Amino acid sequence: MHEDEVDIDADLVGRLVTTQFPQLADLPISAFRSTGTVNAIYRIGDRLYARLPRMHIWAQDLDREWHWLPQLAPHLSLRVPEPVGKGHPTSSYPFACAIYGWIDGQPYADELVDDERQAARDLAQFVVELRTMDLAVGAPPVKAPPVEAPRTGRKPLRQLDAVTREAIESARASSTAMRPPPPGSAPSTGRRGRERRCGYTPTCSGQTFSFTTVGSPPSSTSAGSGSVIQPLM
Repeated sequence: MHEDEVDIDADLVGRLVTTQFPQLADLPISAFRSTGTVNAIYRIGDRLYARLPRMHIWAQDLDREWHWLPQLAPHLSLRVPEPVGKGHPTSSYPFACAIYGWIDGQPYADELVDDERQAARDLAQFVVELRTMDLAVGAPPVKAPPVEAPRTGRKPLRQLDAVTREAIESARASSTAMRPPPPGSAPSTGRRGRERRCGYTPTCSGQTFSFTTVGSPPSSTSAGSGSVIQPLM
């Protein structure tokens, strides 16, 4: 998918787990198909998964996740991944990798949601919580990418507010202009003016928060055994 990406497969993940997390060596490992292309995802048993960066320019994102996810989690009403263990580079894999607790769920889809309004409220509440939590001290500012890493970073939301509202109004005007005339009305002889095109196109880069339909409440214990997953350092 990317030039110069590292070759990652289940055998490699198995070796990393066996040597760095021997207490997990007996658990089955399987690849998980993801819409993301930055990290390879592998299930480890039923309760854990590993994330392995595919390229050098994305490898440091894992370090930021490891630092910030535990600080964000207590302030959020929706679950975020729980870091469980962090691996180190080896001769066969040049980056750090990490193990997280698995969250059962599916990508958002209309047929999975009984109350779309409540789902929208839940997502809005999540965004509000992210925006209002007091983590300003020590939080990294948005920086431009280095020259050797051609990466498009996200701008702060306040810088995107005006252009996003403009795009919404442009889409609303275009939709109204394209609406067919009501039955019985005379056909228009005027020429429709040229609508402005949207000036903002959402893109996907780096880390993202995915809104999923989760089937069970947050828990750090296993339903089968009741044992707590101990952090692996």
